[in-house]
Amino acid sequence: MRKIYYIILIVLLFLNIPFWALVYTSVGISLIYETDDIYDINECISNITGRNLCLIQNIATSLIITSFVILVILFYFKKRIIK
Repeated sequence: MRKIYYIILIVLLFLNIPFWALVYTSVGISLIYETDDIYDINECISNITGRNLCLIQNIATSLIITSFVILVILFYFKKRIIK
């Protein structure tokens, strides 16, 4: 992999993590204000949009973790990746 592609990938992953963290926070706020019972863990469907907010929050969580793991792997194997 060329060094420029490596740098672009690192920058995109760094920007990806805060974006999905913002999505996670936004969906958490939506869970509070757009569902009937905020204390019922099974109540995840938004009254306004009809979307499953828990699913979106789980996807955001998994993307944050995946991006972080890929970032760590890229830093760890930097010398092997860049030729």
